[in-house]
Amino acid sequence: MRLMVLLTLVLMSFSARAANVATSSVTNQGNVKKWHILLDANHQAAMREDQVAYTNFTAFLDYQLNKENSFRILQAPTKFYEVVEGQNEWSPSDTILYHFWNTGRAIGPTKLRWVTSVALPTSEESQNNDKIMTVTGSLQATAMLRGNIMLSAQPYVRYNWYEFKTSVSGTPLAATVAGINLISNYQITTKLSVNAAAGYSVINNYASQFQSSRAGINTGSRDGRYFFSVGTNYEYTDKVAVYLSYSQGDTYIRDGRYELYTYDPVVSRIGIGATLFF
Repeated sequence: MRLMVLLTLVLMSFSARAANVATSSVTNQGNVKKWHILLDANHQAAMREDQVAYTNFTAFLDYQLNKENSFRILQAPTKFYEVVEGQNEWSPSDTILYHFWNTGRAIGPTKLRWVTSVALPTSEESQNNDKIMTVTGSLQATAMLRGNIMLSAQPYVRYNWYEFKTSVSGTPLAATVAGINLISNYQITTKLSVNAAAGYSVINNYASQFQSSRAGINTGSRDGRYFFSVGTNYEYTDKVAVYLSYSQGDTYIRDGRYELYTYDPVVSRIGIGATLFF
């Protein structure tokens, strides 16, 4: 679900007048400050009795070097409201370092940008799995139509480095991920907009280092995930925005079969949040 929260912030940045350049390649770059800070809180309500409510917090600092290059550092901790014994209420995410390169090239109304990111293993999950780092590259193609419609396609590839190829529990670890995110935003008024996003990815897991007498050596497995999200944002001021979203994300490979649900009450979520731009 964290991916959907971050994509929600991307959607908001395209519509907010206080958007930072690193997030939005369609902003008038000549009028943007060198430094930017974004703080966001997104509460994911429990829709069923067997779900747990939690709040995602996101903070990032952007630096605009010039018209072509900008940098970002991002941390996104989660606050859990129901925990088991030994579990922390607060859980940090991996710390992600970004480089954004606006290529200056366009295909008609579509502008192209390349994003490289390195995720450092500061989350509990990454440390438990002895992750070294994750490197991601993404080509972002974004078009503005009629002045109030934004469309963006963002294919990406990702590679994960681990000290060991299998987790302590034996759960397969993702080696490579290839996917695409599709994002749209429609500006209804200067303050109100609606958005939609969807994503699809293929995950190739590391082969297991362990051998069983029955199955032999596991030569690796493949998994896949999907998500979709719809929402609305309202810019209360040029520095404060609020939003409401409905999202769902899960694996689409179950027992060797491909299955995709438009509604799954187990993984569906309603989120409400607020963002501050500085």
